[in-house]
Amino acid sequence: MLEARLGRLPIAYGGDVDAALLGEVAYGEAKDQEDYVLMKIGTGIGVAAMSGGRLVSSSNRGTPEMGHLIIKRDADDAFTGACPAHGDCLEGLASGGAHKKRQEQGEDLDWDRQARYIGLGVHNAVYSHRPSVMMLGGGVMAHEGLFDAVRDQVVNLNKGYLELPEFFLSKDGERMGVKGAFRLAMSAVALRGNNAQ
Repeated sequence: MLEARLGRLPIAYGGDVDAALLGEVAYGEAKDQEDYVLMKIGTGIGVAAMSGGRLVSSSNRGTPEMGHLIIKRDADDAFTGACPAHGDCLEGLASGGAHKKRQEQGEDLDWDRQARYIGLGVHNAVYSHRPSVMMLGGGVMAHEGLFDAVRDQVVNLNKGYLELPEFFLSKDGERMGVKGAFRLAMSAVALRGNNAQ
């Protein structure tokens, strides 16, 4: 519909985490990898995956919603979660939004607990996608020591069962999303050019 209104101008669209993944694959630590998962933990939790060099999506329904996976909450964690849809899903327990709600309720953040929760989410992403590279990013992951603690959780949960992917911490923040959006736009221009021939 937009292309019809804008004439011959090619249109491409994608989510912010999809764009960040495209940026990481094109310009980041995992340049040229084909099987890759990016989990961004900020206000919410978004996950983008690439398999065989292509973004994973559920046909016309968009990308997987791994931030809303139900994870095992610690028995002594009285926090009911911040997700308006699911309460104590991964995003409801470990996102920046959940941290804010915990603090508003007078709770001091337990970063070991947060590493456990995020580790459960990463473990599920690794087992469901089997990537060669697992990238973590977003504002929450900037907390000192959290990346190493999450990686240790995944190693412990794995118990040697699978060969684990390489783990990286996204170092370029929001700029990777802009770089990925540029790559997506260039792909649309190239596709339009190929179709015109």
